[in-house]
Amino acid sequence: MGDRRLHILLLSGWFPFPADNGSRIRVANILRQLSQNHRVTLLSLSHTAGYSAEAEPLCDAVHVVPWKDFQPTSRRARCGFLDLRPRSIVDTYSRPMAQSIRAALSRTPYDVVIASQVTMAAYAPCFGNVPALFDEVELAVLRDQYLTAPSAARRLRHGLTWFKHRNYVRRLLRRFRVCTVVSAVERQLVLDAIPKPPRIEVVPNAVSLSSYPMAARSPLPRRLIFLGSMTYSANYDAMEWYLREVHPRVRADIGDVELLVTGDRGTAPLPEVPNVRYTGMVPDILPLLRSAAVSIVPLRIGGGTRLKILEAMAAGTPVVSTSKGCEGLEVEPGVHLLTGDDASDFASQVVRCVNEPATGDQLSQQARRLVMERYDWAVVGPRFEDLVVEVAAGARRID
Repeated sequence: MGDRRLHILLLSGWFPFPADNGSRIRVANILRQLSQNHRVTLLSLSHTAGYSAEAEPLCDAVHVVPWKDFQPTSRRARCGFLDLRPRSIVDTYSRPMAQSIRAALSRTPYDVVIASQVTMAAYAPCFGNVPALFDEVELAVLRDQYLTAPSAARRLRHGLTWFKHRNYVRRLLRRFRVCTVVSAVERQLVLDAIPKPPRIEVVPNAVSLSSYPMAARSPLPRRLIFLGSMTYSANYDAMEWYLREVHPRVRADIGDVELLVTGDRGTAPLPEVPNVRYTGMVPDILPLLRSAAVSIVPLRIGGGTRLKILEAMAAGTPVVSTSKGCEGLEVEPGVHLLTGDDASDFASQVVRCVNEPATGDQLSQQARRLVMERYDWAVVGPRFEDLVVEVAAGARRID
């Protein structure tokens, strides 16, 4: 780690507090880590009016610009059909954010810019010659939508989206000295899809294990939980499939089972199933996690590493996942969690976890140990900080 305090400009598409989704959790952890040894300015888009003051003690300054939702039928979005950038980037690109970035860089001699996700990497033309790091490159969601499209028409549409997004990210990466991905799987996808990328480092998602103190669990024996907002396409696909194909099989075996679904329910329709409760956003997920016998992760598309799995493991709640759901995590099925990829197998693993509490206890103990060793921010954070210092000092491009 460097021996001088850096001036860091951190750009986020999500205001990091409250840290109630995966993107916010990652940025909040990055901010906490870097603020220990460096001077950080946070410049963030905000999806709500105002912002939490929780970031202020960690930052030299905090600036917020309102987020603009993607409107596919807007004039800008329609013009995006003729643009080399993805339509969502064209429509949501914020001129006030671009102006704020340029103003910040003109006022302060920043040593490095960190752009979180493609939303903020899109502003790279504003960075001038300041060294920059692109945190959390992700290609898998759009790639998977293309590969798993259910019809020729959708495959064509998703294929064009995937082609455009991949080429856009390829052009963006030329402006960054280093980029990070959250798993070795995602790293290989970037290497396969983009010729001669910059240096790529794996910095996994992680949790702060200190926020999940050891405690005796007394779960409700027939309560399941799913963590995630239905406004995210991968979560919606997972829950639509689970409720339609899997849950009836679970109910047939163990009867009056309850399912809690946390996060924003969104507006897309889901199958009507008895005893499913949508909690909406909750201020503290830990009590709900510990009240559940099983945390289900029936994801079939998407990339990255699943904070919903790491949160459950840290809380001591057994996990049943698809192979796709735990892709990128260094987990062993049958040791850290149970897996099933078709409706019958997934249901049988949920039933097993409910009917065999001792199995669940053994899984949860080994899973928490894994989080402690590899996915605690106390382990991951210093590695990320070292990388930021390297970028500021001048990172080597690799071919």
